[in-house]
Amino acid sequence: MPLATYQRLRRDVLLRSILAFTMGAALVSCTDRAEPVVIGLTMSLQKEGSAPMVRGARLAAEELNAQGGVAGHRIQLLERDDYADDDSAVRSATELYASKAVAVVGNAYSELTLVTAPIFNGGAHPLAQVSPSASNPAITDAGPYTFRVCAT
Repeated sequence: MPLATYQRLRRDVLLRSILAFTMGAALVSCTDRAEPVVIGLTMSLQKEGSAPMVRGARLAAEELNAQGGVAGHRIQLLERDDYADDDSAVRSATELYASKAVAVVGNAYSELTLVTAPIFNGGAHPLAQVSPSASNPAITDAGPYTFRVCAT
């Protein structure tokens, strides 16, 4: 498969994932329409391998906002760099869990997705976590709110 086609497919999957979560969050939200729907983004923001996913998430938010958002709510990305290491990933996940995020896109790598899944799946208000690129089959069983969209 040509690289451009692969990158376009990954962007489309990311766009659809963000759209699905934001629509669900906006529909059940009882907040003021002026308040944005916050979507967390956690991955290595500086690594070249994550760059297409970061750009895809930013583009998705930009395109949705240009169309009026979702149910009148603007999309706000809350970005946290996991620096592709376990400790930073846990810190990023903890920050996003404590934020106003209603869902999270990330982590980019299977190991980090598995390390952060207990954070997103735990507590009083679990967050849906969608990894656009992690492929370890163990992610399927990492928790009821952790998803992977990359086949193995």
